[in-house]
Amino acid sequence: MKRKTGILLVAGLALTLAALGLQSSHTRPKAGSLFSWNRTAVSAEGIEAVLTVNEQLPLTQLFQEFPLEMLREKTEVQRFVSQLHTQGIDCYALMGDATWALHEQAEEVLSRLILVADYNETSSASQRLRGVVLDIEPYLLPQWDTEDRLTLLQDYADQMVIYYKQAKALNLEVVICLPYWYDQDYAEALEQLISEACDQAAIMNYNRHDEAGQLVREVEYAQHSHKTLIAIYEFIAPGKHGLESNNTYHDASLDELRQAWAGLQEQFPQGKIYPGYHYLEEVQAFLQRQ
Repeated sequence: MKRKTGILLVAGLALTLAALGLQSSHTRPKAGSLFSWNRTAVSAEGIEAVLTVNEQLPLTQLFQEFPLEMLREKTEVQRFVSQLHTQGIDCYALMGDATWALHEQAEEVLSRLILVADYNETSSASQRLRGVVLDIEPYLLPQWDTEDRLTLLQDYADQMVIYYKQAKALNLEVVICLPYWYDQDYAEALEQLISEACDQAAIMNYNRHDEAGQLVREVEYAQHSHKTLIAIYEFIAPGKHGLESNNTYHDASLDELRQAWAGLQEQFPQGKIYPGYHYLEEVQAFLQRQ
């Protein structure tokens, strides 16, 4: 059941959004998206790190976490986003917390969306953030192991639809992060999340044994609702965050990564599916090892 947050939306912020330039190739990944959780990346050194990755793994989107005060002050973010824009890379504000799956946190989420919209309103076209990335993982909540998971996930999906409507009223695009396994037991909620709660769905496709097979339903939902799908590759070392060797490309070669992406392109030649890389420091270290 959908809930009203009781909050007035700030709407009508007219933004000029740059068009995505998508580069295709069968020998290396299509232009993709890079996650960056390092708040210090918003610097000259951070820009260089992103551009270094871009040389070997072409990018059209950077998902960057920003300190709230930095968004309020604006100057550093404007300089950072403008530099990315000259390289054809759109920037999104990366944010998220597992508790945001609950309607009790709706006001906090809306305040974040309004903050990004306010930043855009007082920035030039080349300095604007294209949208937000909502990385909200309800399965990390204590309730996941103590309550009805199906109900919890459905409530989360309903809440995400509300966030999406609020963001669109503020002229912000929305990318949501989803695990690859929702289709196993929560297909109805998954379809709602892809079709009604985002412009792009970034799938944490962290199982190298069947990368194409575990995306079939997600691609189907995305194609039906004309949404873009991002297949995220992990680069964190095995042993961290519960990752095993089959969950990450940390110890793989660049050729293996490119072959994996070529395989997805062959499986879904008509799909709007692009690669994503998690995350900046780990990807940079991976490329340095090649």
